[in-house]
Amino acid sequence: MTLLQDHINSEARDSLNGCTPYKLSQLLLEQSLHQCLDLLEIAPDDVTLKPELLK
Repeated sequence: MTLLQDHINSEARDSLNGCTPYKLSQLLLEQSLHQCLDLLEIAPDDVTLKPELLK
């Protein structure tokens, strides 16, 4: 589930003015929380939002 979450949160959103939820969370939350939850940013060219991600 973390892998799926990382890919979803690394996708830029128009509703966030082109920012990703991950980048926004870096601004608003403690870095230690990202480490504790093993949250990672996926490079834009590597983001996969297809079922193949879970295979």
